[in-house]
Amino acid sequence: MSVARLFFRPYGLVRLRTNSTESQGATCMTTTTLVVCLQMCLLGADNHAYATALKQTTETGKPLLVMVSTQWCGPCQQMKQKTLPRLAERGVLGRVAFAIVDADQEAELAQKITGGGPV
Repeated sequence: MSVARLFFRPYGLVRLRTNSTESQGATCMTTTTLVVCLQMCLLGADNHAYATALKQTTETGKPLLVMVSTQWCGPCQQMKQKTLPRLAERGVLGRVAFAIVDADQEAELAQKITGGGPV
C-alpha cells in the first residue's frame, strides 16, 4: 500500500514523500489518485479556481497543484511574481491543474489544504 503526503510551501513547489517501493510512474499515479480522492472528499469546491483545477484533474488525470497564499506573505508574493511566470514559460504549469487559494479569503479551504499549518 502506498501512503503519500503532499507538501507545499511558498519557497518550494511540491514535495512528495511516499513509503512505497513502487516504480516512480505507478507511485505518481497512485499519489495523484489519492490526492484527488482526498481533495474531493475533504475539501469540496469552495473556491472557483480550486473547483476548476479539481475538475481538470479528474477529467485529465493531471496532478493537482494548489498554492495557498495571502496578500501579506512576502515569499508568496515573490513566488507569484517571479517563480510562477518562469514555470509557466517552461511549460511546467501546463502539465498540472493549478490553483491559488487566498488563505484570508478562503480560510476554511486553506486550513484543510495546509492541515492548519502556516502559509
